[in-house]
Amino acid sequence: MPTPVIIDCDPGHDDVFALWLAAGNPAIDLLGVTTVGGNGRLEHTTHNARVALTVAGVEGVPIAAGGGQALAARTHPGDLDPRGQRARRSGAARTHGAAGRAKRA
Repeated sequence: MPTPVIIDCDPGHDDVFALWLAAGNPAIDLLGVTTVGGNGRLEHTTHNARVALTVAGVEGVPIAAGGGQALAARTHPGDLDPRGQRARRSGAARTHGAAGRAKRA
């Protein structure tokens, strides 16, 4: 019997692979995906989750956008300050790119 799982993630390239692995694993019943802002802005991580599941041919798994920033710590997703203005280049954005998928060459 598959284990029911809801994945909470901030899909950049690493979490996209986690979604693909979960979706293709017969031991996992993927019930849903929730996204958060982390290495990228919330709208990018939610979009990335939708693209990842579409590419994998997954249908019928709901995706819900969650929090855009951490509750207890300051983050710099997508190099934006809290007002949405361009801010300093954070380590996450330098590594993952503005959309959270990959660093541009």
